[in-house]
Amino acid sequence: MADNIPNDQALSSKDLLIHHLELKNDYINDLAQAIDDHDDLKIYQLIGPLRYKAEITDSYKNKYGDHPFDLVKDQREEVAHFLSDNLIDYLAEKFPFFYYHEVSRGQFTVFFGNWWDRREFGTLDVLNVEFNFKADELDKLEQVLKIEDDKTINSDEIVKLSEENENLQNHLTDADKRSKKREELVKQQSELSDKGGLFESGKLKEERQDIANQIAELDKLDEVSGSAPQTIKDNQSKILALSKEDTTLGYEKDALTHTFKTFESFQNHVKRLYVDYLSSLIGKGSVKNNG
Repeated sequence: MADNIPNDQALSSKDLLIHHLELKNDYINDLAQAIDDHDDLKIYQLIGPLRYKAEITDSYKNKYGDHPFDLVKDQREEVAHFLSDNLIDYLAEKFPFFYYHEVSRGQFTVFFGNWWDRREFGTLDVLNVEFNFKADELDKLEQVLKIEDDKTINSDEIVKLSEENENLQNHLTDADKRSKKREELVKQQSELSDKGGLFESGKLKEERQDIANQIAELDKLDEVSGSAPQTIKDNQSKILALSKEDTTLGYEKDALTHTFKTFESFQNHVKRLYVDYLSSLIGKGSVKNNG
């Protein structure tokens, strides 16, 4: 803890210890009073003086040291829960597509949208006034906002899987034709064997090899057909999941562009959240008490 005594050397060890303890007591009393007044700005000043001084105003006078909130760190969850009321009210206006679930006291999960199959997008750090988004979810949102209007993030993969299923279905449809063709080739192979002998001609050997190659190719196609029904089923499940994701991302795209127009604007507002929110509290003093 920092202290305001001009010359510590002039104090006895007892007086210095008492001064530091009194300073800690003053801090706790100030924090308690700010909470009682629901003065959220004062609370944020007291729990993070260095950041407030650096990002809001350099003129802020901090008499309690750089990290005074460590004194009451066992109350962090309670303070976060208390501050969340007005912060989430503010966020509902600035980021109307985000919804919050308090998974434990003072700990919030962020969801994008209130529609079915919405995505869990990250967490809200109330004490630091920050979003902590999942990198992969944020990346998908950025991609869908930059993709062409006639496409989706998964459209190419859906086309690929659909074409694969069509080819596999053709394999199944042609199974009877291949069976008949194989019977014909086996018969031809047998007939050539009857013609052959110890000194069969080169032409006869080529014919026999050609037939063997055709039979081998039919066998490969039959192997594909054997696993085709399960592969088709798996691909259909993948297509359904990808289509659902495209639908969800489409909702997110519409919601975000309605508020921010571009992904870059959204990111800028996210980065400025601490400054914007605390600036909105300046001059308000006590704010709405939600309980």
